[in-house]
Amino acid sequence: MASETTLGVLRRLESGPRGLTDTDAASRLAACGENTLPQERTPGWPRRCVRALRDPFTAVLLCLGLVSAAVASWGTAVVILALVAVSCVLRARGGHPADPALARLRDIVAAHPP
Repeated sequence: MASETTLGVLRRLESGPRGLTDTDAASRLAACGENTLPQERTPGWPRRCVRALRDPFTAVLLCLGLVSAAVASWGTAVVILALVAVSCVLRARGGHPADPALARLRDIVAAHPP
C-alpha cells in the first residue's frame, strides 16, 4: 500500500498547511456536523436473549429440547426448554452491568485521542 504525501492529503481534504479558516470550518461544521463518534445503542432485553442463544451449549440444549418435544417426551422437553430460558435470561442480565462501564470507556477514548 503506497503512502500518501502530506501535500496530497491536504489537497484531498481541501485544506492547507495552516489548517482551515474560521469560515471554512464553520461551513464544514454546518454541512457535515461535529466530528464525534456515533453513539452506540445498547441492545434491549429481547435482543440480548436472542444473542444468548448463540452460545454453543445453549444452542445444543435448545436442539435437545426441540427433539424431545418432537418425540413427545413432554416432561424432558419442558425441563430442557426451561433451562434454555433461564440460561438466556442470566446471560442477558449478566451483560447489563458491563454496558455503563463500556460507555465510560468509550467516553475516555473519545476524549483523549492518541
